Amino acid sequence: MEVRIKLKTRSFLDRPLYYSRSEKGPMIYHDLSDVLSKREVLLYEKGLCQLMIFGGNFYPYSIFKDIIPFRLEKKKTHSLISDVDEAVKKIRDSFLECSKKIEKDCYIMFSGGLDSTIVMSLMRDKIKKAGCSLYRADYKTDIENAMKYFQNIPLFCLKPDKKLYFEVLKDLEFVHPFINEGMVDDVIHSKKARSENISLLLTGMGADEYLGDYSICKNFDRTPTLEEYLNEYSVFPRELLFNIFKEDIIKEVYDKSMKDFDFSSLKGRIEFVIEAIHIPNQCALADNSRKITEQERFSFFNTPFFRDISLSLTDDMVENNNVEKYILRRAFKGMIPDEIVYKRSKDFDADANLLYSDPIRKDLFKKMTRIQHILNIDKEIIMNLSKRHKIRLYLLFRQLECFFLK
Repeated sequence: MEVRIKLKTRSFLDRPLYYSRSEKGPMIYHDLSDVLSKREVLLYEKGLCQLMIFGGNFYPYSIFKDIIPFRLEKKKTHSLISDVDEAVKKIRDSFLECSKKIEKDCYIMFSGGLDSTIVMSLMRDKIKKAGCSLYRADYKTDIENAMKYFQNIPLFCLKPDKKLYFEVLKDLEFVHPFINEGMVDDVIHSKKARSENISLLLTGMGADEYLGDYSICKNFDRTPTLEEYLNEYSVFPRELLFNIFKEDIIKEVYDKSMKDFDFSSLKGRIEFVIEAIHIPNQCALADNSRKITEQERFSFFNTPFFRDISLSLTDDMVENNNVEKYILRRAFKGMIPDEIVYKRSKDFDADANLLYSDPIRKDLFKKMTRIQHILNIDKEIIMNLSKRHKIRLYLLFRQLECFFLK
């Protein structure tokens, strides 16, 4: 039986609440540190399986036995906005109004792409420093081209540094189970902002998710089969998953995780990305920032307003003639340079080949020995994983240590 509780004081992007059932009724927890402080926990195999497929936990599974994440409450219907000019005005006016209310000095995580450039343009008078991560030559070119329009804003460039990456990786705090090797960048930029007494970290996160700029939104008009998902989108490869879990467990977890999402519609696919990928990611990043650096973070795209308006747009406002995030480009044309308005989106991922180091490899196997009784994995399979998957496995081992080894 699902537990339904109205919590009017919490927005949908606050960190998710968890609950457990008891004879006295549901016990509510604000986050997983709240869970750990109030009860002993046992590893839940199906929650671990979900974490390793999708990268985070969402209803109905968590990594802890008998602890259930609250599901995101969905509106039954969203009134469609059929007029492009109306949608443009709503988005533009709300962003401008929001920018006026922010009075703190800001640090922005900047990629030179559409989303962060919109934020930079809106907040240029309050941004004291921009931070970027340079993992590929084309990143540098994009950032240099965009920074021509913001020459008064100092730029901090984070270059690949294996030693620094490992130091941050091993010190990461975990408030939510989540696997994302790019989380380290976020922590480094957060620390940089804090070291300069800048209290608000701005990002462009959320635009891709709420406007369906994910390959799974574009490539499917039906629910992907388990094999399709494992081959293309799974956080860990199928050979590792099948080494740890029985096939029927993997199938059950996948089917139950996907059953509430309607992949036949673009809105349904966007809701999957929001609930299964984006919100667990954002909760983990936000809570790590608060816990490690006491840093507050904000994105114009991670607001209830933007979520509601994104689910009210017609499909051709989301993507028009193969132009992704069409409505954003329309809304901010004239406010940001045309060369950025019309530039295609690009992934800015941490490059695992540049960041995987011998210390990570050694510590990976050290941690595997510590948690062998929790998670028995064939060492040969680990040796054959890609560097990206080895970093992800390291993050998983760290969390299992943190949550289950005292």
